[in-house]
Amino acid sequence: MASPVGNNAAAISFELERVRPKLPELFAVDDTVFNLILARTKRDEVSFRPERIPFQVSNGVAGQVVSLDGGDMGVGGGSQTTFGSLSPVQFDWIIQWTKQAEIGTDSSEKATKKYAQLILRAHMKAAQNDLGALIAYGDGANTVGLATAASALSGDGVNFAVAVDNATRFRQGAQYDYYNSGVGGGKTGSFTVTGIDYVNKLLYIGTVNTSPAIANGAALLFFNSAGTAGSGLNGFTALQSTSTTGSFLGVTKTSSPGNFVTPSVNELSNALSPAIARLILNYLYIVSNIESEGDMSDYMFHTDVAQCAAWENAGLVITQLTQPGPDATSRNLLAPKMEQNIGGIKLRKSRQALPGRIDLLDLGTWFVAQVQELDYYSAGGQEVFWPYGASGGINAAYLKYLIWVGNVGCDNPKRNGVITNLAIPSGY
Repeated sequence: MASPVGNNAAAISFELERVRPKLPELFAVDDTVFNLILARTKRDEVSFRPERIPFQVSNGVAGQVVSLDGGDMGVGGGSQTTFGSLSPVQFDWIIQWTKQAEIGTDSSEKATKKYAQLILRAHMKAAQNDLGALIAYGDGANTVGLATAASALSGDGVNFAVAVDNATRFRQGAQYDYYNSGVGGGKTGSFTVTGIDYVNKLLYIGTVNTSPAIANGAALLFFNSAGTAGSGLNGFTALQSTSTTGSFLGVTKTSSPGNFVTPSVNELSNALSPAIARLILNYLYIVSNIESEGDMSDYMFHTDVAQCAAWENAGLVITQLTQPGPDATSRNLLAPKMEQNIGGIKLRKSRQALPGRIDLLDLGTWFVAQVQELDYYSAGGQEVFWPYGASGGINAAYLKYLIWVGNVGCDNPKRNGVITNLAIPSGY
């Protein structure tokens, strides 16, 4: 009988396994809005009582033609003020991992990454992404986005999917509530995102359809929200409002008409152009106390990828028109880093912004009323907790909580601006 051949099966028991040290992230997170509003603006340290925000709505000074030859001088008035209020909202983000996951990856001899460190970094990114998403949609009810197609859609033939207005506001593995009748209409149900197709704006929600089905136009809210107007985190659509009715931080708009409406341009599906940008800047000059040559260093335009592309497209056309002849063909018309400003004001691109909308923000008017900064929850100095098993003993696992308590406000909506209903370039 011949001896066995020295083949791969004979050698595999002592072959080394190569694990690539690089761990790519297959998901998108965006903390642009979080950094702009929560980290770079004024912060008021407040209690759990609502913060009072005063406004001067008129100077109250009367004027008339008068005869100084003994004529009646008339009577005058005084400055009129009112106030709004801002209540804090409480959030937490929870991570849980097992002891085995920790000790199996706690050194470079065992693993290429330490799992405990990996999950802690993901913890902070998730919180910043979620707060940014709530500010970007910003209706004050914790809406993250809208369903644009019913959940009967089968995204890949296996997993059911929901089409949404902007998929990058959502996170894989996170849970959301849906309101088929919109905010205030009562919660219909909840779902967990099992996967995301960012380009096609699809949220995969598992192999079985959510029941009852998510309706076209359903509001998708941050999990466990109250689901009513004014009960959540404020943001752009609540505080950059073009409506003359409703309220602004609790102030009824009709009680002081015109004072709490943000200057706006409704483009009715027209494409972004320099003329439109000039119009919103001129509106801002008309309605607020901004000098024509005043300092606008606190201002920025905030919009999504599509409108940044629309602005670049307009710039390319202008460049081609103003650079005729051979020199035009030699220019890099789509430079790696295009100049991103409008009228000298920085244009900031965000994955989470609303489609077809550009917000002109005066960051000097935005502020944060904060009870608790974004930090780890602790009890008696302890930040790590243990879940309990059926026996009453602890599980071999850990719990850690990240919390934030506060809200976002704007003390002068007339010093901001908004362009709505812009055409979306092809492909976006």
